Amino acid sequence: MKSVSGHPLAIEMLASSISEDFIVEIQSEPIVEHLTVEEIANKIVKKIYQRFIKDNERSCTDILKTISIAKESIGLNAIERISGLKSQDIFRWNKYLLARNLIYKPSQDKYDSHALVREFIVNTMEESEKNKLNRNTAAYYFDQAINSKPSNIDLFINSFLFGLQHLLDASDFKETANKIVEYDFDILLYERGDHYKLLDIYDRIIDDRLPTDLLARFKGNKARIYRDLQKFELSKSIAEDSLKLARTCGNNHVLIEELINCGDILHYCSLNDKSFELLNEAITHNIFTEIDKKLAGRAYGCIGNVYGNKNEELKAIEYYQKAILLAEDAGDKRYISIWTGDIAIQYGKNNEYKKAKPLFEKAIQLAELSGDKRLLSTWSTQLANINCKENNIECAIDRYILSLKLDILNGYTNNIRFTIKGIMDLCKTQNTPEIINKILKVVNSDISEKHHIQISLLPFLYILGEEVCLEAKRLEMNKQRKEAVEEYSKYLDIHLIEFYIRARRAFCFRFYPCTSIEEKKEYLQMALEEYDKVIQIYPEDGEYYMLRAAVLSQAGGFTGAIDGYDKAIALNPNNIMAVLGKVEALICLGTHDEAYAILQDIVGKEMPSHYKAISIFLYCITRAIQMKPIDIYLSNLEAMDAKLSWQNDWCTEEIDGYIERLQSTKPVQLINKLKNINNIFKSKFVEQ
Repeated sequence: MKSVSGHPLAIEMLASSISEDFIVEIQSEPIVEHLTVEEIANKIVKKIYQRFIKDNERSCTDILKTISIAKESIGLNAIERISGLKSQDIFRWNKYLLARNLIYKPSQDKYDSHALVREFIVNTMEESEKNKLNRNTAAYYFDQAINSKPSNIDLFINSFLFGLQHLLDASDFKETANKIVEYDFDILLYERGDHYKLLDIYDRIIDDRLPTDLLARFKGNKARIYRDLQKFELSKSIAEDSLKLARTCGNNHVLIEELINCGDILHYCSLNDKSFELLNEAITHNIFTEIDKKLAGRAYGCIGNVYGNKNEELKAIEYYQKAILLAEDAGDKRYISIWTGDIAIQYGKNNEYKKAKPLFEKAIQLAELSGDKRLLSTWSTQLANINCKENNIECAIDRYILSLKLDILNGYTNNIRFTIKGIMDLCKTQNTPEIINKILKVVNSDISEKHHIQISLLPFLYILGEEVCLEAKRLEMNKQRKEAVEEYSKYLDIHLIEFYIRARRAFCFRFYPCTSIEEKKEYLQMALEEYDKVIQIYPEDGEYYMLRAAVLSQAGGFTGAIDGYDKAIALNPNNIMAVLGKVEALICLGTHDEAYAILQDIVGKEMPSHYKAISIFLYCITRAIQMKPIDIYLSNLEAMDAKLSWQNDWCTEEIDGYIERLQSTKPVQLINKLKNINNIFKSKFVEQ
């Protein structure tokens, strides 16, 4: 029998109170050698579960199914409510399940099932039974959420999210949408700044089968999220679509909301006249119906945004003040915070810091009361910028630290950019490494779980590295590699951006201007050493294994490069650059059959918008046609016509180069296909 020593759960189950005859039964089975350890472990789980069902009452299996369907560990009261069984029976059978390692207790009063047990049970349950359990579980979590509101808003949100997830698992999209609207749950998440949680929900429930008014609302809110994330063109497209739906849904309230949404988003795209038109239409609709003060306030505030965009500060402030009065009447602290902060921004534009500062402080207090973490971060950064201009450095640093904590923990990448810009302005007149290290030290110490720090800080460190090393980056882009290395080296004492510095230096070493082959080898070795240090800092980022492998390939170490590409692919199977790099290394080793098999596998897969991928792909197919038919590559190139249409004239020059190289071997079909693609590209460039 193939060893299962690599799977802890299999060992745990085999070591538990399973009878000897059962172990003999498993060992005597003919198990196919190519099965993975996980597949063998699944076989063991299946055997245990089949015997378990045979030997026990239905109520015991119902308990195990209930615990397995839940998305978190659950207590006796939850199991009782979801399964419909009595608590004394649940307690008795849970002891039985615990003794056989089919469930475990992560805490004193809660139960969970092992990962393989859960996976097997959920995958083998009848769909109708699974849907019924998911609906029961959803009802339990919704009751828990309602009972916790308003005293514990965090528990309300977490419980409601679990309820929605179980409804979605039951494929009940309409009921999910109705629950969201009944409790304005999407509005609550949006106003708290939980944009990514809300996007996940919208991506699962937005469906053309929903009623038009719901579809308009959900799409409109999705557009607002993308606006906040500064993806303005995508936001505009979704908002225009939601407005079309709103005009046909027969719900005046939804129409007014989408007129305001779309009008506000258009001003971010500098379409001020169209924005005015839609916002005024919203106000007109609101006047001729029962006036909704919250919506009217939003409309006036968005008009203020348009005037602010046109640098008409006094007009902007006038409309923001109208919006605040209406928001106060509606008791809406979040929008009072928004329009108060926006007035402060207008004063800041004119360097009227004494007027702006108290307004930002008030906006911060209101953002805290409303629970909007994104607003709290935004206004804290704005106040820090004013403190910098008033030379109040300590207060500025405290505010920047607060903003960064919120941004990093909540993934507000665009806010991070804004905060870092303020920090870099501060650093222009102060000791840069000292300030940055102080800020990073405090932020780092407040985020306890190390793995979470690495994931959360990564976008922040990239952005910070680029801002700190502007001159080095400029030199690198100008291909002044030697000067760039010297400039990057100045910042190695800023510990938390060490990985960024070393990654950039590795790139410069790789393309360092050398006068001899020996010198080139020396700098490639230096690039490898830098990537080794980067990988030590971020061992779970496949990008750096891929880049290190590319350096090995460049140095002729193709076998080692393949190992590196394999590590990168294991961490991210969709890393097409790593896959193509491996193909290139295999071809260079003369392992053509394996290279050809991989190329066949990636035919039809989405190619990245990256010129290097196209270059490697063209290189691979021109080498591979020496030993295999070219039809498969031709079909792939046909599929790439549309995908490559984003390319600039670099792409046409690259393809021209390959056509010239192919003239000696004269693969007529391939040459004609490449010429045809190039003609399409060139005609598109002429049109543009």
